[in-house]
Amino acid sequence: MEGNATAMSQHLQTIERGAWKLPCGVVLLPPGFPRIKEWAYAGAFFNYSGAVASHALVGDRVSILVGPLIFAIVTLASRALRPSTRRLATGREKDTRPIEWIVLIILAIVMLVVSLLTLPTGSPAFQKRLFEEAASA
Repeated sequence: MEGNATAMSQHLQTIERGAWKLPCGVVLLPPGFPRIKEWAYAGAFFNYSGAVASHALVGDRVSILVGPLIFAIVTLASRALRPSTRRLATGREKDTRPIEWIVLIILAIVMLVVSLLTLPTGSPAFQKRLFEEAASA
């Protein structure tokens, strides 16, 4: 990991680096299992948005946040643009229009940006202590 992200615990780094990405990909690739796919999409989005938040909290450069942010957006778009035959049955007769998904994605992006802009940065002493603990481990 780059930047100050080394201050994260080894456990969180392992999870972020891919412990859950392989099972997620295995579930998303083959057809079928719509309920499990819904959870896999949610997990992928939580993973990538968590990576963005983690990097932001430790004070990494914005350029480091771009990768996980793009993957989070692609995950939302992939879920939103699935064919109706691959979606979980909702009991609705009408098919969702693309504009509804576009509005949802834009709203999610706006909420993510607002949440990132309002995150507390913490005191420099706290960040320094975390970095020192990670370096000594």
